Amino acid sequence: MSDHQACAAAGLPPPELVTVRGEEVTIAGVECYVAGSGSLCVVVGYDVFGFKVKNTRHNVDELARIIPDSTVVMPARYRRPANRRLPRAK
Repeated sequence: MSDHQACAAAGLPPPELVTVRGEEVTIAGVECYVAGSGSLCVVVGYDVFGFKVKNTRHNVDELARIIPDSTVVMPARYRRPANRRLPRAK
């Protein structure tokens, strides 16, 4: 299934038609995508398609648009520098 077919099946616009309105910022050393500027903070996670995907960011934008007085933050929680190793289990 192509990206276009997957988007159409889910009722989403194809990626090339999506315009993102938020911005990438660093919060406490963590790269985040942020949309909105309200007093209510909503933190969301991204799916298997990743942090940089336009439709994922579009979802964050839409949440910020439909939730009154909100700021929606999507941290890049599962990303890490390639040279940083995870600690070994004991």
